[in-house]
Amino acid sequence: MQVLNASDLLFPHRFLKPWGLHGGGFFWTCNLSIRTDVLRAVNGFDEATFHDAICEDIELGFRLQKRGIQVLYVPEAKCEHDHYISPEAYARRGRKQGINMVKLANIHGWHHIQLDEKQCTAHDFLHERRKDFHRMKPKAERIMALLMRIESRSKPCTVTELEKIQYAALWIDRTEYFGGLVDELQRTLDAESPQPVFI
Repeated sequence: MQVLNASDLLFPHRFLKPWGLHGGGFFWTCNLSIRTDVLRAVNGFDEATFHDAICEDIELGFRLQKRGIQVLYVPEAKCEHDHYISPEAYARRGRKQGINMVKLANIHGWHHIQLDEKQCTAHDFLHERRKDFHRMKPKAERIMALLMRIESRSKPCTVTELEKIQYAALWIDRTEYFGGLVDELQRTLDAESPQPVFI
């Protein structure tokens, strides 16, 4: 998607302080260096839990953070990724992120996905996210159709168009993210005891 190349929708670097130290939530392996012995000391990636390449790096980052290791952001260390992500692939990425965030929360705590400060049962949280997903889905489908038309054009988007569709793309991502949260949390709750779990 053209908008992904012109924005930080995939990796929100705007939250990183140049030359600052950051926690495991910023351990993004799209452009990262770490000593092999440090990686081995925490047993590397959890491939048994994370089957898709999304959030598996953050989960590793949280384990490293528990050992006092932080992420140093060096803005001059740039890495180019030469692969096209279609609007459909971007939506699938959002869903996989939602699924893997539940897995991450099961390991490192639910505060990583909870959207507000109040404590609630996992069933209540699931109910609220399901409502969010169904409320957002019709608009996301309309936006997806628009993005598909824009991507099929032969001419590139203008800067003004890119700014407008950036927020539209984010709507699709968040909608599918909630869909993934709902799917994985329901699967997790179905596999556990029926007693309420507080998050």
